[in-house]
Parts: sequence; structure tokens; C-alpha cells
Amino acid sequence: MSPWGGGVQGRKRKAAMLQLRFNDRREDSGIWLSEPRYIIGRDAANTIVIDEPGVSAFHAELIVEADNRVYLTDLGSQKGTFLNGAPVDLPTRVMPADVIRLHDVELELTDPSHRLMRMPDDALSVMFPEFRRVTGNASPYDTWTLYATAGPLLGQRFPVPPAGNLVLGRSQNSDVVLAGVHISRRHAQIWSSNGRLFVCDMDSASGTWVNRNKISETELHPGDDMRIDNAVFRIESPRPDAAATHSDVAGDVGGVAEPQAVFARRGRRRDSAPVLSAGVIARFAGRN
Repeated sequence: MSPWGGGVQGRKRKAAMLQLRFNDRREDSGIWLSEPRYIIGRDAANTIVIDEPGVSAFHAELIVEADNRVYLTDLGSQKGTFLNGAPVDLPTRVMPADVIRLHDVELELTDPSHRLMRMPDDALSVMFPEFRRVTGNASPYDTWTLYATAGPLLGQRFPVPPAGNLVLGRSQNSDVVLAGVHISRRHAQIWSSNGRLFVCDMDSASGTWVNRNKISETELHPGDDMRIDNAVFRIESPRPDAAATHSDVAGDVGGVAEPQAVFARRGRRRDSAPVLSAGVIARFAGRN
């Protein structure tokens, strides 16, 4: 019996079932989470046996609820249990694309029903020729831009208005509408201030992640990856020849046709939202 996944019973493939995969991709590395409880460790009595140095006899526990909510708990292991690099002690929610680490062993929770798939930029340039001359971290616009690299909005760009903000969420009134059962109606907000870009989570149910770290509020930089459930956005800085300041942007968005169209179809004025400073956004918080 393989030590990787041995003892897992009833691996019935269901469309909504989550899967646990080992990042070294060795044979039999996929485990379908068809049971409500999994104990992980070196001992043969575990549900998932990992016979590797540094893994304790009974290392960690996974609880899988009926609605596909997964929780991870450390069982007093010697080397500790980590989720996206952060130590885990009490039960902690695990989301698709999160990485669990037990000493040197990494496991990733995946959702095959909407698997996150990144496409190389050269492939996207074939599908979207206008992106060919865009560098990895620079936007084709005069503003900060969110470029969707995974999820249902793959390949789309969303400019951030220099004198406003973008709200991302499930609500149809959001600036960037994201579909998903784990996405709140008003999930996160992004705004630009003095040439810098910031994001805050609006007390969402599943959280907002930047470079695999769960955040409440933080500054964004070119090349950062921001994830909301199954949607991933790369942060792009304004194009190099953009003006350093935008003091007159209340009625103009860098003179680019597409950003104007984006704001127009939202049915709102581009200058209707104030520029928010760090910390002020907390008053907008509220679980949806």
C-alpha cells in the first residue's frame, strides 16, 4: 500500500467534491475528500498516512463539512502544521488553492469543478493581440490595473480610477462582479492614493489573499497576486510614460477609451467615490 493516501476509503468522484493533492505530484498523490474527517500522520492508523521524516505519528486533522467547508487543526505535532506559510493551532478554514505544509510535505486543496488554471502570457497574447506589447507588471493604461490571470474573468483588465475605487463582490452593483458561493456581496475594495494602491477586505466570509497571505488591509505592488476564491488578479502599475500625477482626473481616466467604457457601463459617475486613506475603509466593513 502506498504511504501517500493509503487508508482513504470511498473515493467516489463527485462534481462538487474537493481534492487534496501532494505538490511533488508523485503517483497516487490525489485524494478525493469524500469523508467528513481525516487524520494525517505517520502512524498506519491514520486516514492519510504520510511516512516521511518530520511528520508526527498523528500530525493534523481535516474536517470536511457538507457544504465543502474544510477546516485544518494541528494535533500537537513536533514540527507544526502550516497553512500558506502561517502556523495553525486552532481549527482554521482551508480554501481551494491553499497550501498545507507538514514539515517538508506540501498538500494543496483543489476544486476540480473550477480548477485554477494559469495561462502563460504568450498564450494570452495569441487570444488577445492587444496585450502583446504589455510587460509583465505594467498596465497598458495610465492607471493601476487588475489583470485576471485565473478564474471566470481570465484575460480581462480592470483599471482602478485614480480618483476613486473598485469594489469587488457578488453583488451586481459591484465594479467587478465575481460569481461564487464563497464570495460576499461586497467582498473587497481597492483604491489609489498619491500614486500608491491599497486593498482591504470588507469583512468577507472567505477572505482576501495577497501573495498567498490573508489580509485585512495592505498596500499592493506591481506583480502582486490578489486572490478572491477562484479569481486571481495580477497587479499592474501604470504604463511607464503615464503622468506622475492625476490632479485633473475627475472627468478623465488617462484618455483611454476602454477604461471610460468600463465606468460608463456601471451606470455611475467616475468621480463619485472618494479617495480613501489607509484605515478609513474600516467603516465600510460589514459581513454580507
